[in-house]
Amino acid sequence: MTEYDFTTRPNRLNQHSIKWKTSEQDPDLLQLWIADMDFEPLPELRQAIIDYGENHIFGYNYPSDDLYKAIINWEKTNHQYLIKQEDIVLIEGVVPALSIAIQSYTR
Repeated sequence: MTEYDFTTRPNRLNQHSIKWKTSEQDPDLLQLWIADMDFEPLPELRQAIIDYGENHIFGYNYPSDDLYKAIINWEKTNHQYLIKQEDIVLIEGVVPALSIAIQSYTR
């Protein structure tokens, strides 16, 4: 993978972006609740999405073993933390994950 410029932000105004429309209305508001990209995607990622779209049917897929292997390898490589596949719980969003964490660790 090549080096990439994460400092140049694309202009998302007039693109129906919830994040930037509400920021336009209140410039002091930090939009940390929404997973909107503030930089262009890597060319490799863009191409992978295009390739997938051209060769697959869209639907609800279960997580592949490759996904779990990637997570396990990431934790081992970046944090020297060994986990097992059964220890991984996938949650589709930061807000639901925070809700589960709060409910799990508080009364």
